[in-house]
Amino acid sequence: MLIVGGGPAGVAAGVYAGAEGLRALVVEDVAIGGQAGTSSRIENYMGFPTAFPAATWSGAARYRR
Repeated sequence: MLIVGGGPAGVAAGVYAGAEGLRALVVEDVAIGGQAGTSSRIENYMGFPTAFPAATWSGAARYRR
């Protein structure tokens, strides 16, 4: 499966595809996490009650299998 766009939705699609046993390739031209991956801080992200550094999210998303 080819997923174009490595923002939060694209990364999530890749994770869920892998969980279902599909081989997925996420293609992103700027940074993993899209705009969220290049921001200094992420606020109001579902499941996180407080703001956090974007590098925390993008680093975790990159190595999720």
